[in-house]
Amino acid sequence: MSGGQKMISSSAREDIVQWRVPVAIRIGYGPIELVQGPAEACRYLADRWPFVGGTYHDLAESRCRAAMYRRASVEEARNIFISAAQEACLLD
Repeated sequence: MSGGQKMISSSAREDIVQWRVPVAIRIGYGPIELVQGPAEACRYLADRWPFVGGTYHDLAESRCRAAMYRRASVEEARNIFISAAQEACLLD
């Protein structure tokens, strides 16, 4: 990836489900990172998020998990993940 962007990678089957447009976030003063889909979003929410909780964090985690298995709208999960990222001040 160019421009200092990086992704958390996984070979899990759930990674097949991806968003049409990735979500660009920045954690702290780090580089911009592109979140490609709901499985990757779940990993960020669980392992990289600056704090647990908040109005949208738990909702994003459950909706992204459901979208990974096509039990919820992938784009709705993306929108809720964006709300969680806004709440955590991770969007530029």
